[in-house]
Amino acid sequence: TVHVAVSVASPSSLPGPDSLLVSIGMLCPPNDVDFEDNSLCCLLVSDSRHSCHIEAASVKPCDNDEGVFELLQGPWSLANVHPASSLLVPCTHQLGGGMLCFTPNSIIAVGDQGVRGKVESPVAFTAAASLPCQGVS
Repeated sequence: TVHVAVSVASPSSLPGPDSLLVSIGMLCPPNDVDFEDNSLCCLLVSDSRHSCHIEAASVKPCDNDEGVFELLQGPWSLANVHPASSLLVPCTHQLGGGMLCFTPNSIIAVGDQGVRGKVESPVAFTAAASLPCQGVS
């Protein structure tokens, strides 16, 4: 069992106390690290106004505490995604990286270039599962 503690270093840039973490996912290679070689994750958060946002965050290990990380403002974010968004799933490099964001009636591809595509569906998504990232071959 691995226990990980996370401290939010800059609450003004990451979800604050009035926000709810809806989903989290680690980005896949090759766009999975920031300029300091820290891993990147994406947070899907709902704020007090029931708006959803996707925030990229750098996961920086603390120097003295093994298993303790800081979440720092990442290189990109996307405001005002569908308020009923429920899940982030990482896209592999074959799909251009970034995340798939599941809403009740669509799947939206997002990344450092913003929204890259959207597929509407007449069927409501009630569940989805994340698959592990595959390395670049």
